[in-house]
Amino acid sequence: AKYSEQKYKSITETYEGEKGFKTLLEWQLKELKKGDIIDVLGVPREVQKFEAFLLYWNKERIKAGIKMRIIYNHDCKDFGKKREKMKLTEVRYMPKEFETPAWIDIFQDYVVTINVDGNPVCFLIKNKESADSYRSYFNLLWKVAKK
Repeated sequence: AKYSEQKYKSITETYEGEKGFKTLLEWQLKELKKGDIIDVLGVPREVQKFEAFLLYWNKERIKAGIKMRIIYNHDCKDFGKKREKMKLTEVRYMPKEFETPAWIDIFQDYVVTINVDGNPVCFLIKNKESADSYRSYFNLLWKVAKK
């Protein structure tokens, strides 16, 4: 039991404000390797205030060979259309009744909840079981979401 505890330790972190949001996303790119996948669930319209940064970030993600599957809220098709043209990127849209003001990034053993409504706040959890659980939820919604 002692060996198992040392082998894997869950972590949590909080990132606040615009600087925290950008720091978290830049850290993601350093953490991920070519061929890794980021699943993104429920991106809201409020993300538009970071559009310039996110276009730059996606360019860096693609250069690094990191794949992304994004499920946007139904009213974000203008953002989605730009992403659909990007390499290593798949896009779908949530039905209106499933929309949320926050979104979730799932990658490796991490889950990040991001809310950019007002002052951004991001909660990072490193826990394999949580990531696997959220990934299952994402995959279910991916089947329901529309292209």
